[in-house]
Amino acid sequence: MANDNIGQLKTFRQLLNEEKSIIIPKVQRDYAYGRQEEKVQEVLDGMLISIIEAIRDDSNNILDFVYGGTYVHKSDKKAGLIPLDGQQRLTTLFLLHFYASLLGDEEGNPIDQKEVEILTKFRYETRQSATEFCTNLIRNIRPNLTKNYKPENNNIKDLIVDDALYLSTYDSDPTIMSMLNVLDKIEKKCAELGALSLKPCLWKRLMERRNIEFYKLSLDNFGLTDDLFIKMNARGKKLTTFEIFKSDMIAAIKKVDEKLKDDFSKDMDTKWIDIVWDYTDKTVNDKRQPLDITNDADTKYSMLFHNIFRVEYYRRALGDSGLGEQNINSIFKDTEGITSVIDMFETLYSIHKNIGFNDLWYKFFYFSENTVGDDNLIRLFWKQKHSSVFELAMLGELSVPEVVYFYSMYLLYKKGTDEDSMKRCLRIIRNLMTANVRAVDARTDKLASFLVEVKYVVDHNGIDTYYDKEVGLNIDGNVHKLGFIQNVWNEEFAKQNYLYPEDYKKLLRYENHQILQCSLSLFMDYCMEIEGLEGMRPVAPLDTTKLFKLLKKFETIYSNDYLNYFHQIRTALLDNDIEYMQYDAYMDKNDKRRYFITKTTELSDFYIKYAQRHNQDSILKILEKMPLPSEFLAPGELCKQFDIRDWKYYIAKYPEQSTHQWTRYGIGVWDDFSKYPLDLILLNSSQHSDGNLEWMMMTFLLKNVLANDEKYYLDEHGCHPISIKKCAAAIQFKHGKWLIECSKDLLPTITTKYPNLIVEKTEDEKITVDFGDSNYGLDYIELGQKLVELLEESHYNIC
Repeated sequence: MANDNIGQLKTFRQLLNEEKSIIIPKVQRDYAYGRQEEKVQEVLDGMLISIIEAIRDDSNNILDFVYGGTYVHKSDKKAGLIPLDGQQRLTTLFLLHFYASLLGDEEGNPIDQKEVEILTKFRYETRQSATEFCTNLIRNIRPNLTKNYKPENNNIKDLIVDDALYLSTYDSDPTIMSMLNVLDKIEKKCAELGALSLKPCLWKRLMERRNIEFYKLSLDNFGLTDDLFIKMNARGKKLTTFEIFKSDMIAAIKKVDEKLKDDFSKDMDTKWIDIVWDYTDKTVNDKRQPLDITNDADTKYSMLFHNIFRVEYYRRALGDSGLGEQNINSIFKDTEGITSVIDMFETLYSIHKNIGFNDLWYKFFYFSENTVGDDNLIRLFWKQKHSSVFELAMLGELSVPEVVYFYSMYLLYKKGTDEDSMKRCLRIIRNLMTANVRAVDARTDKLASFLVEVKYVVDHNGIDTYYDKEVGLNIDGNVHKLGFIQNVWNEEFAKQNYLYPEDYKKLLRYENHQILQCSLSLFMDYCMEIEGLEGMRPVAPLDTTKLFKLLKKFETIYSNDYLNYFHQIRTALLDNDIEYMQYDAYMDKNDKRRYFITKTTELSDFYIKYAQRHNQDSILKILEKMPLPSEFLAPGELCKQFDIRDWKYYIAKYPEQSTHQWTRYGIGVWDDFSKYPLDLILLNSSQHSDGNLEWMMMTFLLKNVLANDEKYYLDEHGCHPISIKKCAAAIQFKHGKWLIECSKDLLPTITTKYPNLIVEKTEDEKITVDFGDSNYGLDYIELGQKLVELLEESHYNIC
């Protein structure tokens, strides 16, 4: 006698004989094997070929398990089998039996309707229309089909749809549409595989032989309440991405290890599903039906498998092994892959049951809109998706950083790492990962390396090796090339080697600062007591007093409300002796392009160390002697530190008007700084060109001070002049002086009113104006305003 815990081998005919009915209930999903997606068609083809060939060749094909039992709802037992898993296979067998009944026997005689009546035990209740269709198909439409259907002349799907008893409402039922598509496919496969004229006929082979079987597993002992039913059915996504996927997984595992297949299948259906089930909204109302619950859980489970497979694929660098895409065959090619996936699920299940995903995640990480960082937790600088990676793994494909955090949490929890060590490792991994994201270097092709390095950090409880690219990183006797940024790796090494544990803990607050985003190497290098290198390794100890003093001042200036006085910070960075602007490797000393701080998003670029940036320590020299926000000078006072022929004077006096929000990179340039230091050009791009968006700062500043778009227009391209709309005049700053274009000679008017100005006429009849012996108490912007006033006063004479 078969052990019912394992399941009993049954044919579809046996199942129909033994059960009063087979009910596909309302909480089940629609029949999906007839969907037209490529993957579904591929799986259906394979399934039908294997079934029809087994019938034709009188061989045996076992279609895995069908779970089911008596449906219990409020103590009301409904006679019949309620399939919890196997709906799609049973429906396909139902359709195959129906089609076989149309072909007739060996002599061409129709199969007796009384014999076929047994198929009416198979009932669909996903929708009322599906229920009616199945019964109508057997009892009413079939008799008409047996008279007219000839496989060589007709199409079964068309005959059914054209039948007078086929209702138009059927067309809106996805289950019925899918059934019709599968019947069409069955017809074609039977013709292709020579199953139309078998002896004995196809119907008799199905009803009398045991070519097609499955294991029926009764779950009556579980007590099938509504909740358990939905829960048991909540496996995977929809058919196209999970039920098929599950079948393929079991088949792949079976090829490697039969016992692992059984363990995997059991845990997948009875234990791991709790992970997604507990994160599924089980509300049922007018807008959310039981089917929506199963679909929701389906989606989450499918995506969780996808992400665990992704971790395994890159953990083992399977793409580098020539195995191509991430798929079941590559993941489950050997015992290691199967046991690794099982281990990840078991670890997730343990986390979920023993501590909870969110409780574990938020024990270490936090998200914040504040500028200043917290002391105790690790801040993640994610712009979106403020959730634990465990939840995100059920909602969509994890990004590269999210995969890294997912794998890190898995390794640390599995290892049983104590809380302090876990926090240190996660902090280091956060710092490494954030740097790569910031450098736009968190690519998928680096994921395998990232996971190797994450495991190194976990195994070594931190970073205990300085990385030299000429030597590489020794991991298990192999030389590994770093995927994370080398300088950041070595910064983490320095923190652990140059700082006492209490000082290392104190640094977390500053790593969590919105502007610094985990990187303190610029500050650390600046605070080395003695400069020196030994084989590219810094050997000098840190002056921690200086370091924390400087970081504390940085935090005081860039506090949570620094946006309220950002322009005052910009101007406070201006210094007569130190040039704070930075330049990169593409800007040599003769190239006077420089990075300026023009907007808040550029601050990180100035305070985070980059190998390609030069003059970075200057901003820390200025920071040391900068006043605190409460001591900032007003623009009118600050500008007095500079000469009116110094560009810094105008940024200090006109901080908001002198910068442009469109300066994408914050780059400014001089064509000839030594001769014309006031000719600072603000670039929108990284290159200087007449055809690009760019603005002569002094011209742009004057336009902003004039503040009247109805009267004045400034073309944004190539340092154009300001056009005075109501008269034929324009003014711009060029070569250290104002240049005026107008239709009348304005020179006498200017020299009469301001005799000490240097006023000259150019060869092309333009007028240049500069200060002479006296500046009349004006700066160049104020002079520009006076000149515009003269132009406007002369308007009626000029225009």
